[in-house]
Amino acid sequence: MRLMLLVFALLIPVAVYSQTCVKYDSNGQKHYYKCPENERSLKIQYDITTTRKNGKITKKEIVTDSVCKNYENGSIKRRNCLSQAKDKFEDQCYTWTQKYKNTYGNTDAIAIERDMYCDAEYNVKFMR
Repeated sequence: MRLMLLVFALLIPVAVYSQTCVKYDSNGQKHYYKCPENERSLKIQYDITTTRKNGKITKKEIVTDSVCKNYENGSIKRRNCLSQAKDKFEDQCYTWTQKYKNTYGNTDAIAIERDMYCDAEYNVKFMR
């Protein structure tokens, strides 16, 4: 019981601390304030082009210039969105690569998704 109370007592300050930010004024005094909303709440938007041959999808591509266009060019939110988009594409690239490796038989659809996210991850790295 004591261990449970100790763990609980240690977790409470972490929860409170994560919502409180600190900044120092010109005199070096600490000022606590509520942290801004979580940057992970940015909405990542992008367009996808699809190439078909005989009615079958042969390639999908994320239009690099459309990634995070819902934020103003050069803004901090757009830069944060692009960073998060790169992370998202990297995660998706890894996920689809693992699916491709672990699937037997028809893997064309999986390869198309994998290539789309892996190419987007690479292309978004160079955007700012």
